[in-house]
Amino acid sequence: MKDDLATLAERMSTPIPARTLVTVSQVAAPARVLTADTPVTALEGVFWDDNLTSVVVTEPGTSRVGMISSRQFYAAMSGRLGYGRAVLLRRSAGDLTDWRPLVVPHDAAVSDVATSAMARKREQRHDDILVTGETWSVASTSDVTLALVSRLTQSSAHDALTGLPTRAGVLHDLDRRCEMAKGGRARVVLALVRLRGLKHVNKAHGLQVGDAILRQVGRELDEARPRGCSVGRFDSRVFAITATLPPSDDSRAVIEAASLVQGILADVRTSHPDVPASRWPRLLTGEALSTARAARPHDLLHTAEQRLREAKARSERV
Repeated sequence: MKDDLATLAERMSTPIPARTLVTVSQVAAPARVLTADTPVTALEGVFWDDNLTSVVVTEPGTSRVGMISSRQFYAAMSGRLGYGRAVLLRRSAGDLTDWRPLVVPHDAAVSDVATSAMARKREQRHDDILVTGETWSVASTSDVTLALVSRLTQSSAHDALTGLPTRAGVLHDLDRRCEMAKGGRARVVLALVRLRGLKHVNKAHGLQVGDAILRQVGRELDEARPRGCSVGRFDSRVFAITATLPPSDDSRAVIEAASLVQGILADVRTSHPDVPASRWPRLLTGEALSTARAARPHDLLHTAEQRLREAKARSERV
């Protein structure tokens, strides 16, 4: 498990959108704080709460802080020969405290925290983690692990630059829409939107400006899409719009599909402070609409890609 988590943490070093970032504070809970001179007898009542896995212990007059886990407490109370309780009844919480717990800042990434947690000794590897902040909080190693796995899943399904679904996500959505359209007369729409001229922007102004344009276009497409419509990043310079239209005759469906796509594109600003308006990439589209009898993902994709190539060819002749 240690090696698996280390591998996950390493894979998470790739930057992903801010909205998917997870810090340890997001999985931590407020801690129960006791002083080191608290009698051990008082700890029994504290750990009656089955949901409490550890307490934070501070030492008055010093900056020392430590933790006592419920596992550690009950092991000490049992003792090797069963005499732990009798020996410890007159002692204080400080005598049971681990004064060297794993302590992390509240804004630490779960990938870094998981790596540190798994680097501990085997018997401490799954102990809770102490989180600093305005007040002390505690994060369980299992919650940190789940957050790490969730973040990995999120990053693999969403484009690192724009935060939109990847090509695989778009194709999955297209498959789902076509499957749902079976047996009915609903129409599935696929529109591919290409940024024509982005290569020249990258060459003239740098990749950072090109990336900023991609983020801006992706964000504005996503914000402009109607409810029930999806937007994803299909390729390095191509976005995808998928939607399902209600049953209608062929001529009306074509008009509705075109209106939907153009309505979304109309909300995309064609400006950037570092790029002259004359050099801003053009938005080329290739659209495909399923028939009333069948909605096949492969056919829609083939048609949309063919029409996008035709649009590109036309733009080169202008």
